[in-house]
Amino acid sequence: MRETSNSLSKQNSQQPKHFRGGEKKVMKKSLLAFVLAFSLVLSVAVPAFAATPADVVGKKEQSAIEELVALGIINGYADGTFKPENKITRAELAKIVVEATGSGSAATLMQTVKPTFKDVKVNEWYTGYINVAATKGFILGDKGTGKFRPNDNIKFEEVVAIVTRALGYQDAKLQGSWPYNVLVKAEDLGLFSKVEITPGTLATRAIVAQVTSNALQQELVAYNADGDQYFVTKLNDDGNTYSRVKLITKLGKSVSSVLTNSALDSNGKVELNDAWTTTSSKFIVTGGKKLSQLAGHEVVALLDKDGKVLALTDAQPADRTVAGKLDAVPATTGADASKIFVKVGDDKKEYTINTVASTTYGVTDFFKNGDVVSVANRGTIASGATVDVLLNKDGSVRALVAKEYAPVNALYVGYVAKTSSNDARITHTGGYSVVNDNTVYTINGEVKAVTDLAADDVLEVVRNAKQVASEVNATRNVITGKVTAVSKVNADTFYTVNGEQYKEAIGGLALKNGTEYKLFLNKDKGIVKATVVTPGAADNNLAIVLGYTADAQVIVDGIVVKRDVLKYYSVKEDKIVAVNLPAAGQDKHDQIGTVVVGAFAKLKFDGATVIGIDGAPKGNVLGTTTVAEKSDTSVKIGNSTFNINGSTVVLDATKVVENNAVKSDAKITKGDIARVTKNDIAFAVTDDSGYNASYIVLVKDLEAAEKALPTIAGKFLAVTKITSDNVSDSVYKVKLSVNGNEKEVEVKDTVYNVLAAKNADNNVIVKLSSILDGNGNPVSSKYDGLSVVYEKNSTTDLINNFTAASQTYNTFVANNVNYVLTAESSVVVIDANNNVKFGSIADVVTAQLTDDQGDNAYSVFVANTGKEFGVNKEVAVVVIKKG
Repeated sequence: MRETSNSLSKQNSQQPKHFRGGEKKVMKKSLLAFVLAFSLVLSVAVPAFAATPADVVGKKEQSAIEELVALGIINGYADGTFKPENKITRAELAKIVVEATGSGSAATLMQTVKPTFKDVKVNEWYTGYINVAATKGFILGDKGTGKFRPNDNIKFEEVVAIVTRALGYQDAKLQGSWPYNVLVKAEDLGLFSKVEITPGTLATRAIVAQVTSNALQQELVAYNADGDQYFVTKLNDDGNTYSRVKLITKLGKSVSSVLTNSALDSNGKVELNDAWTTTSSKFIVTGGKKLSQLAGHEVVALLDKDGKVLALTDAQPADRTVAGKLDAVPATTGADASKIFVKVGDDKKEYTINTVASTTYGVTDFFKNGDVVSVANRGTIASGATVDVLLNKDGSVRALVAKEYAPVNALYVGYVAKTSSNDARITHTGGYSVVNDNTVYTINGEVKAVTDLAADDVLEVVRNAKQVASEVNATRNVITGKVTAVSKVNADTFYTVNGEQYKEAIGGLALKNGTEYKLFLNKDKGIVKATVVTPGAADNNLAIVLGYTADAQVIVDGIVVKRDVLKYYSVKEDKIVAVNLPAAGQDKHDQIGTVVVGAFAKLKFDGATVIGIDGAPKGNVLGTTTVAEKSDTSVKIGNSTFNINGSTVVLDATKVVENNAVKSDAKITKGDIARVTKNDIAFAVTDDSGYNASYIVLVKDLEAAEKALPTIAGKFLAVTKITSDNVSDSVYKVKLSVNGNEKEVEVKDTVYNVLAAKNADNNVIVKLSSILDGNGNPVSSKYDGLSVVYEKNSTTDLINNFTAASQTYNTFVANNVNYVLTAESSVVVIDANNNVKFGSIADVVTAQLTDDQGDNAYSVFVANTGKEFGVNKEVAVVVIKKG
């Protein structure tokens, strides 16, 4: 949709003094109030739109920008962006308004004509455009100076004035003083749809695009010799009637047609008046609409110079469109074969089907869910279908567009992108629906994108026989409350919640009186899904097991008794809880289930009382799965990718595990999805889909650890203290030999004090690191963490089970822990005479393979960095002591 901009890409955008133009649609009285206050306002900030790789996607001006780019009125930049926040210059706006009025070729002819403005040069990129715009009266220049200031930025009200003039209106003929006369007229015309009225501010590319797009659908006016205004008209194809001319028709040959198919064919052709017509590579449906929304409509087709359809504009008259419900199946025989019965509100209306073929429109077209239905098969459209009846001027039916929603009351699950073998689709309870660029999405009636849909949105879908959806309407209405009454009316069940009755939209919900629920409602406020908010179901019975002690002695009612004690973090209560369960041999002990410490599990309830664990774990905080990738919409943990959204809850369990065990003082809090980043250790808990992450449990936040100083380890050589008059300003340094290279680093006094008491000749091997605070951030900018890994005659951290060393992968196993050597790891080898050398994985392999008896026995000491690579802990230092 975007092209390289010639002149526009050379400018950063600026603009003129006699141009003037807005999203909110403002009522006249509010505009007049603004006018009264305007003299007191020097400037009003224009909303900023942040640039992104697709820098107009999702913006309210997106459709307008796409439309103008397709029509060649405004271009994008060479890098594929539009830069909607850039300011517009006076010269750039001259080009835009000239192109929008179909006068681009005239600008080429007037490129070398001497301008009437003193500061506009001949044969600049903008010369022809300024000449044409001035000749047509769109731009006026600075009164009294004879200047145009082509490279100055243009203000909002100046944009509005110029665009309004392009529609034929003259400032002097509008009531009131400038600029409020043009602002009020622009509001009357609808030029401020999706535009915020901000006089005094500099106009952006996005604002200009929206105002210009709004103007394209407006009718042109002119003035007669007496100064009276009239609408410009053209002779219709019938040679007898006239119709008003819209600005968009200036951009090429326009043809009035009827859209007789709701989608392009496989060759990209569009069907107009039952004939397939080639479309331009820039084809667009104007006004931000989809082709599927215009089936059967009268449209204006804008043709380029090659006769290809460049744009379609909806021209269906509102007074010839009837919306309602089909009151009876269309008859194909008998007295009613020529009739259509429609219920509009409480009124039943009858319309006659057009049966006389017209060279322009043919006979009546029938559409069902986007598919064309033959006249003979119109009886397949069900009574009760939502319909638009499109009428001819004589009141007969020219087209019937029917929509039958199926599925309805489906819960949204997820979106699956298009692949080489499958079309894009949305998944929902009961199956899936194919979607494409012609699909319209709404949430609570507002047009949205497929990416705005969220899990458990209640859907009603309009789709054709091939399951291709033309409409996906979502309702997002969730309430929480306690059921206070249950009633039945015939076969319908109603529940009273928060004082209001809600009908059960699907059978079998069986909600209980007195129980609190979260209710997911459809557009009619019918209940489609309900989850219990009190303990016993859904998210409210999830927990992370932090401890389990069998046959513990506890005090119950002042008496010491035996109980099994279950300690867990309750997701619902967001706190750590300890409960007493029956001990072995006691009644109901068999209901406790399998308890796994560290597991994300489901609690089992008896009423509101926890009695054990229900089912298999959903994950474990003692796991070591690494976050491989993270985006705004998904997270890849290990080899599995999960969808994430605003409903995904992060449980921060970074203060739970230490040395592969759950800490006695473990803490868990609820966090934000931003906490989870690449290389963290985490696991996901999904909903029933298996891939929408309801919870992400963050086990280790290695992003925070990366803020710390890199862990270093080696042989201690010396310490240095540089004193100062101010004791707090003293400097402490430690010198290490790291893999044979001396390295001196600054440390805190606490580290200095410990090492100052050590004898370096005793082959003291240490690890220096940063201490992290409760948020995972380093406490100091200096090394303040010290671990003495080995010292002569020491058995600290001695490894007795040393296996599986691999020279290929730089890995080994010690005490059933997987380790990996990296470029940051140190290997220290100490022989029987206490001589030190620095080695590699080869020494680790040798130590594992050598006889572990007598003089050839090895002792091994390992310290890790705290980082993990897959299932392996990164080694800070491994010490291999022979003998």
